[in-house]
Amino acid sequence: MGAIILENLGPISAQVISFLIFYWLLKRFAWGPVMVLLEERRKRIKGEYDKVSALQKQMEELKTDYEKRIGAIEAEARERVQEGVKEGRRVAEEIAEKARAEARERVEKSKQMIDLEMIKARKELREQIVDIAMKTSELAVRERLDRTKHDELVGRFIDELNAKN
Repeated sequence: MGAIILENLGPISAQVISFLIFYWLLKRFAWGPVMVLLEERRKRIKGEYDKVSALQKQMEELKTDYEKRIGAIEAEARERVQEGVKEGRRVAEEIAEKARAEARERVEKSKQMIDLEMIKARKELREQIVDIAMKTSELAVRERLDRTKHDELVGRFIDELNAKN
């Protein structure tokens, strides 16, 4: 086994030396630029990732702000609806109160008109009764009253009353 290693020592040494020279050349001329390119790419990817993270954070903030605004708008809308309902109820109550006041006023005016008409009717009735009594007295004075005449005058008096009513 020792003899096989000695025989192959020359080509193995040449391969090791060639590999070391190749490694040194790669490290000197290729490894640096490749590493620089990889580092630039890593930085660019990290920058893009940071931008995406920043945009995602900004989107979350905008979403939160949007949800707050929507909530505020909905609350304001509910408040306005409630104010509208309250205003509607207030107006309805005002209208109902005005209607009740007008009805009371009309009832009061009607009562006053009825009272005036009653007074007027009583006055007319009194005048008619006085007229009839005067006419009856006048007739009684003009004619002598006996029982038949008296019954006849009372009958005419009742007929005149019925005719006027």
